Amino acid sequence: MNLSPAVKEVLFQRGFVLALKGFGVYLLFKFIYLLFFSFWDSAFIYFAFQYAFYGVLGLMAYVIVGKPLLDVLNEEKAIQEYQQEEQRQNEVRVQQERIIYENRVDVRMKKILETYPEEANETLQTVANQVFAKHNGIENQQPLKQVLSNDTFKPKTIRVDNDERFNRIQSEARKLEKFLPDEIKRQSNNGGHWFNVSDSEGIPLEFMLSNIIPEELSKRHIDAFYQELTAYQAFREEASLYLDKEVRVIGAGVKGENRVNEELEMYGKAWNAFSNIRFEVNGQSVESDNIIVSKKGIFTIEAKNYSPNGTYGIRITKDGQWLKTFSNGRVEPMNNIASQSNRHVAYKQRLISDKYEAKHGDNKFFHIQPLIVIANDTVQVENKTDMPIMRISQIYHHIMSQPDILTEDEIAKVSEIIKENALPPKKYPLDCYFPGIETIHDTLTKKVSAIRALDVMFDEYVKVAQQELERLKMERNKG
Repeated sequence: MNLSPAVKEVLFQRGFVLALKGFGVYLLFKFIYLLFFSFWDSAFIYFAFQYAFYGVLGLMAYVIVGKPLLDVLNEEKAIQEYQQEEQRQNEVRVQQERIIYENRVDVRMKKILETYPEEANETLQTVANQVFAKHNGIENQQPLKQVLSNDTFKPKTIRVDNDERFNRIQSEARKLEKFLPDEIKRQSNNGGHWFNVSDSEGIPLEFMLSNIIPEELSKRHIDAFYQELTAYQAFREEASLYLDKEVRVIGAGVKGENRVNEELEMYGKAWNAFSNIRFEVNGQSVESDNIIVSKKGIFTIEAKNYSPNGTYGIRITKDGQWLKTFSNGRVEPMNNIASQSNRHVAYKQRLISDKYEAKHGDNKFFHIQPLIVIANDTVQVENKTDMPIMRISQIYHHIMSQPDILTEDEIAKVSEIIKENALPPKKYPLDCYFPGIETIHDTLTKKVSAIRALDVMFDEYVKVAQQELERLKMERNKG
């Protein structure tokens, strides 16, 4: 029997260990025999201890040398067996992977195409034509050809007065909630990927693409859709930020003005009140939130809804400086409302006095008293000037505490002059995002529907093509 060198070495090493172990055991038993079955003389004692010494020496040799050597041999054997088992499992895994690979749909399809190239290509072209016609592929492509211009993604500027501005902003903010580009992105689901690959599950896409590209639809149309979708997301975010800011700023002012108007209407019998009045004097446009004409005189009201959440206070210094004050001690300068109000009062006084003289021949100067009204009860105001700055609830008391200076006739004539010379509210620029966003959303919705329809068409083409190629293979195998 022929043995490998490795096997011979293992047998020799194990034989040596067993021989060493057996020699030690033999000497030990020899010692025991002499101990119990021999006479106790000097020769006996000498040989007994001699055998005992060699027996113990043999056992020690086994423990120190033989046992570790045997353990090493066993460990090497275990490693060898593990490596053999691992190799066997790898061979099994490779075999399984080969079977799985050969049974993969794409591999089977490619093999059929390689085996029957002419017939397979003819089959694929037929399937592509049938599926394209079934899904009305030409019509489905039309929405994707529409290109949105860069101007579509820019707001249109219109001019509106303050009332129109607030109503328009509110309307656009409500509309904006219904237009969500992320929903279009979700529906697209990376559609149109078939332009980026040459085959799907082993089926070449060139036969289906040949039906589409002649109709002027190509990868650039799909890329354009995703570029437009990205631009739509940015445009919509821009609109959201702009409208949120406008609603917050303009809305606070409108709410303040409405509260003042409601307060003035409560005392309609005590005065004539005019809201949102604009005059033009010497080419200068001047506006007032409210003008009151009563026997107590003429008053203009500028309503300011500062810090409705109480985030800061207002301090007006003796020299007329307006400051924002914060709880941490920080102070910021703000626009001097009193200075602006005084300039406008001067223009209005001139207009009313001049018109009164021209119409009634009476050279009387009409003094107008400016009032600055803080339209909320939250902000803290520290006023160190004699300029009347008050809350809404103080308007009636302040006016009625003044002495009578106008007659009923003068009240009527001044009121008539105000009506005759009042101009329409001044219009200011406003960025409008509708109907632009609506147009973009509708266009991209149609495009994503077209992409999904084409995806369905391509999926059906791949599925039917696989079935037809399998049928071709079976027919040829039978033949």
